[in-house]
Amino acid sequence: MPDRIIAATAFSLGISLVTRDLRIRALTTIKTYLVKIVFLMIREVEVTNEILKRVTR
Repeated sequence: MPDRIIAATAFSLGISLVTRDLRIRALTTIKTYLVKIVFLMIREVEVTNEILKRVTR
């Protein structure tokens, strides 16, 4: 039930959703992102920021 509420909220607000839930990911009315991809994107930003800190010292 909570997953459906989250999906309905994302749909009503017109926002994307980060989830591993295959049923929600199968919905065509909500743009979803897989959790692993988002984690990798965040990690890439962290690494980039660390490199920039070292280069600008």
